[in-house]
Amino acid sequence: MPQPLSSIVKDKPYEVTINPDGLLQKPNLANLVAVAIGWSSNIEYALGLVLVTMLDANVKPAFAMFSAITSAAAQRSALSSAAEAVLSPDDLEIFGAVLAVARTTSEQRNKFAHGLWGTSPQVPDALLLVSPEHILGVHAQQTHFFSLPPDLMMDLDQWPSGEIDPTKIFVYREKDFQNLIRDFEQTATIVARFRDLVDPRLKRYEKCFPEPPRDEILRQLSNQRPFAEALSRIRERQKKRQKAPPQSLQQDDP
Repeated sequence: MPQPLSSIVKDKPYEVTINPDGLLQKPNLANLVAVAIGWSSNIEYALGLVLVTMLDANVKPAFAMFSAITSAAAQRSALSSAAEAVLSPDDLEIFGAVLAVARTTSEQRNKFAHGLWGTSPQVPDALLLVSPEHILGVHAQQTHFFSLPPDLMMDLDQWPSGEIDPTKIFVYREKDFQNLIRDFEQTATIVARFRDLVDPRLKRYEKCFPEPPRDEILRQLSNQRPFAEALSRIRERQKKRQKAPPQSLQQDDP
């Protein structure tokens, strides 16, 4: 897991350069960033195929409709609506776990695609990544400070340093990228196996197999740690909801 710069570098001041040229300085790591984003695109494509498969629809118009939705959250919402309309309760639970795994991948992809990359001589074997929202906040503080009247500026106990909070700067080494790519590959496998599970052809041809193919697909999904953990969380939440006392429909007057 990537760690904050403050956890790795103990010597101050921190020497940080936020500039995309840092990717050119470390091409091996930059290539891994590209591979991770590539896997994320593959997963997004696979989710579109899941929608087509669930609806048993004509591929070209159904996938065009899905691709026209540019927001990842909106795509997941469209998938959820389709799943609720066509899947059995058991498959809908499995779908929830698949979508939870895919959401984690999408969130990491967004960090890579929209974050600001940089480098530091204090961690020469790594790339740094920081959220643009944090840097904008730092600049906003400075802008507000220098817009104050001089007498108010002088009365302040502490002037804004303009420095980026090192707890918000994350250090990505080669191993971190490799682990994330492994997770992305697992997610792609999970989505592909779920598509097999909901494929209408599965029931049509299941007699052609020596054992029910659905059972084998479920075993393969269960062997994927991210899926098993997501499914476990969903079932735990369901148990808690079932144990929760029903709320009264009417409340007593105060």
